[in-house]
Amino acid sequence: MNNSLYTTLVSWETRNWRHRDRALLWCKDYGLKPITKHVFIGELYQKERSQMNTKFRELFIGKTEKFFFATMCNACFNESMSGMNLQDKVKQTSTFELIQMPKKA
Repeated sequence: MNNSLYTTLVSWETRNWRHRDRALLWCKDYGLKPITKHVFIGELYQKERSQMNTKFRELFIGKTEKFFFATMCNACFNESMSGMNLQDKVKQTSTFELIQMPKKA
Protein backbone atom coordinates (compact mmCIF):
# COMPACT_ATOMS: atom_id res chain seq x y z
CA MET A 1 0.00 0.00 0.00
CA ASN A 2 1.27 3.47 -0.85
CA ASN A 3 1.67 5.58 2.29
CA SER A 4 2.76 8.79 0.59
CA LEU A 5 1.27 12.15 1.44
CA TYR A 6 -0.45 13.91 -1.44
CA THR A 7 -1.47 17.55 -1.62
CA THR A 8 -5.26 17.57 -1.82
CA LEU A 9 -7.55 20.43 -2.72
CA VAL A 10 -11.19 20.15 -1.60
CA SER A 11 -14.00 22.45 -2.68
CA TRP A 12 -17.79 22.37 -2.50
CA GLU A 13 -20.92 24.35 -3.25
CA THR A 14 -24.15 24.03 -1.29
CA ARG A 15 -27.08 26.11 -0.08
CA ASN A 16 -27.62 23.88 2.94
CA TRP A 17 -25.86 25.44 5.95
CA ARG A 18 -25.85 22.12 7.86
CA HIS A 19 -24.00 20.41 5.03
CA ARG A 20 -21.60 23.35 4.78
CA ASP A 21 -20.80 23.26 8.50
CA ARG A 22 -20.30 19.49 8.47
CA ALA A 23 -17.88 19.77 5.52
CA LEU A 24 -15.97 22.54 7.32
CA LEU A 25 -15.56 20.34 10.39
CA TRP A 26 -14.36 17.39 8.32
CA CYS A 27 -11.74 19.54 6.59
CA LYS A 28 -10.49 20.81 9.94
CA ASP A 29 -10.48 17.27 11.37
CA TYR A 30 -8.23 16.11 8.52
CA GLY A 31 -5.90 19.09 9.00
CA LEU A 32 -6.80 20.94 5.80
CA LYS A 33 -6.21 24.71 5.75
CA PRO A 34 -8.69 27.21 4.23
CA ILE A 35 -7.76 29.08 1.06
CA THR A 36 -11.16 30.68 0.56
CA LYS A 37 -14.56 30.22 2.19
CA HIS A 38 -15.22 26.80 0.63
CA VAL A 39 -11.79 25.74 -0.65
CA PHE A 40 -9.36 23.84 1.58
CA ILE A 41 -5.90 22.43 0.94
CA GLY A 42 -3.61 20.07 2.83
CA GLU A 43 -1.67 16.83 2.76
CA LEU A 44 -3.60 13.57 3.02
CA TYR A 45 -2.82 9.89 2.69
CA GLN A 46 -4.70 7.81 0.11
CA LYS A 47 -6.83 6.17 2.81
CA GLU A 48 -7.83 9.56 4.26
CA ARG A 49 -8.74 10.88 0.79
CA SER A 50 -10.97 7.89 0.09
CA GLN A 51 -12.67 8.24 3.51
CA MET A 52 -13.27 11.93 2.92
CA ASN A 53 -14.51 11.32 -0.61
CA THR A 54 -17.02 8.79 0.71
CA LYS A 55 -18.25 11.22 3.37
CA PHE A 56 -18.66 14.03 0.83
CA ARG A 57 -20.43 11.73 -1.65
CA GLU A 58 -22.95 10.74 1.04
CA LEU A 59 -23.40 14.35 2.24
CA PHE A 60 -23.75 16.29 -1.01
CA ILE A 61 -26.60 14.50 -2.75
CA GLY A 62 -28.86 17.49 -3.52
CA LYS A 63 -29.46 18.79 -7.03
CA THR A 64 -27.73 22.09 -6.27
CA GLU A 65 -24.82 20.56 -4.32
CA LYS A 66 -21.39 19.82 -5.79
CA PHE A 67 -17.95 18.93 -4.48
CA PHE A 68 -14.51 18.62 -6.03
CA PHE A 69 -11.29 16.86 -5.02
CA ALA A 70 -7.96 17.56 -6.76
CA THR A 71 -4.87 15.55 -5.84
CA MET A 72 -1.24 16.23 -6.71
CA CYS A 73 1.99 14.64 -5.52
CA ASN A 74 4.13 16.88 -3.34
CA ALA A 75 6.95 17.09 -5.89
CA CYS A 76 4.56 18.34 -8.57
CA PHE A 77 2.92 20.75 -6.15
CA ASN A 78 6.28 22.23 -5.15
CA GLU A 79 7.14 22.76 -8.83
CA SER A 80 3.74 24.22 -9.74
CA MET A 81 3.19 27.89 -10.32
CA SER A 82 0.49 29.26 -8.05
CA GLY A 83 -0.94 32.77 -7.76
CA MET A 84 -1.04 32.57 -3.98
CA ASN A 85 1.60 31.38 -1.58
CA LEU A 86 -0.01 27.95 -1.15
CA GLN A 87 3.19 26.08 -0.30
CA ASP A 88 3.47 27.97 3.00
CA LYS A 89 -0.20 27.31 3.81
CA VAL A 90 0.19 23.56 3.28
CA LYS A 91 3.52 23.30 5.09
CA GLN A 92 2.32 24.98 8.30
CA THR A 93 3.19 23.03 11.39
CA SER A 94 0.48 21.60 13.58
CA THR A 95 -0.80 23.70 16.45
CA PHE A 96 -0.61 20.95 19.06
CA GLU A 97 2.22 20.25 21.45
CA LEU A 98 3.62 16.83 22.37
CA ILE A 99 4.16 16.28 26.07
CA GLN A 100 5.62 13.37 27.98
CA MET A 101 3.56 12.01 30.83
CA PRO A 102 5.45 10.84 33.94
CA LYS A 103 5.55 7.10 34.52
CA LYS A 104 3.62 5.70 37.45
CA ALA A 105 5.81 4.10 40.08
